[in-house]
Amino acid sequence: QGGGMFVWGDEGGLIRVVGELTFDNCQSQNQGGGLFLICNGAESNIQVSGHLNFDNCSAYSSGGGLHLHISLGGSIILDNKCDFLKCKSGNGGAMYLDINFEEYQAFQIKDILIQECYALINTESSFYSQSGFGGGIFITGTGVYDISSKMLDFSKMKTYGNSADKAGQSLYVAMPNVIECSPTTRINPPSSPHTNIPPPQLFVEQFIN
Repeated sequence: QGGGMFVWGDEGGLIRVVGELTFDNCQSQNQGGGLFLICNGAESNIQVSGHLNFDNCSAYSSGGGLHLHISLGGSIILDNKCDFLKCKSGNGGAMYLDINFEEYQAFQIKDILIQECYALINTESSFYSQSGFGGGIFITGTGVYDISSKMLDFSKMKTYGNSADKAGQSLYVAMPNVIECSPTTRINPPSSPHTNIPPPQLFVEQFIN
């Protein structure tokens, strides 16, 4: 996990990542081709204040550029730009986000560009039916999402030329009560400056508990 870097914060710890980080052609045989961030436990924090660049990174399972996992009150803040170019994975070509909503979590991302990223079908039979979703971002989680938290706000996301073999060219959401959470998941990217590129696609799937 984490072809370029793996960061794990728990038990109330604070991890700060500063300065510009570039992940170039990084690969993972599992999750997080460039960077894997996991934050567990109350008052545990991971803060990334530098510019993150992911160029041509890939992961076999999920999160071609970046894989995030937040649970048990953890917090991950990406406080600067995140650029993803030509990253690919089975689910979440650029980024895979997994949040446990049972306890209050915090997630923030301020500025994100996703360009020419790809969610591809995994040809192995055991993964075939569960791959190919979310060319840009794949979001999943457990528990009930609190609409008032406005945690899932992608209003500043810009997406150009991403694709998915099955669904969710720009964003794929698969979690319980997703109909309730969808009003606060805002996708408002500008028009693409490129010709022959279709508009961003949002695909939402609801799981019934």
